[in-house]
Amino acid sequence: MLVASPSNSSIVLSTQELPVDVAEEEQSVRRAPVLAAAIVAPAAQPSMSDSQNRTEALRLPNAEARAGNGASELAPLRTAEEEAEDRRLIEEELKQRRVEEEHARWRAAEEEEELRAQDEERLRFEAEAERVRQEEERRLAEEARIADGERRAEEQRLAEEAERLRLEEEERTRRAEEEMRLLIERQRLERQLREEEEARQREQARLREAGERKQRLMQARDSGGVMLSGTVNVQGGGSMLWKRRFFQVRGSGLELFKGEADADQPLDTVASDHIVKITDNPEEALVPHSFKLTLKDDDEYLFYYNTEEEKSRLVEALVCTMRR
Repeated sequence: MLVASPSNSSIVLSTQELPVDVAEEEQSVRRAPVLAAAIVAPAAQPSMSDSQNRTEALRLPNAEARAGNGASELAPLRTAEEEAEDRRLIEEELKQRRVEEEHARWRAAEEEEELRAQDEERLRFEAEAERVRQEEERRLAEEARIADGERRAEEQRLAEEAERLRLEEEERTRRAEEEMRLLIERQRLERQLREEEEARQREQARLREAGERKQRLMQARDSGGVMLSGTVNVQGGGSMLWKRRFFQVRGSGLELFKGEADADQPLDTVASDHIVKITDNPEEALVPHSFKLTLKDDDEYLFYYNTEEEKSRLVEALVCTMRR
């Protein structure tokens, strides 16, 4: 049913008096806003489903149609021009609604395409970001591997360098020790040779001096003079005590005096031809640098000096008197 505006006093035309196509278009016009709202609603109200929108759109026109049928019975009849004008307005409104619906569908498709493009762009961006992240991880892993290899190589090089330096230091130490050992050995050999040479020279000097001394002793013996004189510690002549005595060795034998001032009064005389044996360092003397004279009558005299050289000179002089 079509109802004129309140300012218009023309009679309302009932849908029962209109042709069938006009009534259908009127109902389409009534449904068009609801259908358009149902089409656009998903973009404006994302929470309502498509089936609910369609059901609501079909329910509203039917209710309006029932209300219109009741009102048409009461509304006055309209003229053919008004009906034609109404039909024209309805057609224009339908065309406008169709354009708007097409535009809404186009806009919805465009938005859907834009959303799809955005999703594709987002997915592409995420894939690119993931690829970049993986490439960055691979690059960092490769750099870490290279750095680790370089670090290991550097550690190996440093270890080899340290080992080389250690071996060189050990070799230098060994050479220095060997040179020091050779130097010490050479010094020892030189010192040994020098000591041996000095000992040989001393021995030669001793032998030469002994020869000269022996020659002097023999000359003094043959001339009847004093071959050797000095002081000595002596034990004998029936005494067990050590006594300090002045002595003189002549060709005839050994004379013992109380002191050098009493050289003209001998206390005891040991003839050279009575000496049977001279024993060096006898046990009964109990002192070093000692010797013992054993006489033919088994009498014994013990002598000792403070030095070996003094003892040797006295023994040498006594032996010289025994070899006449």
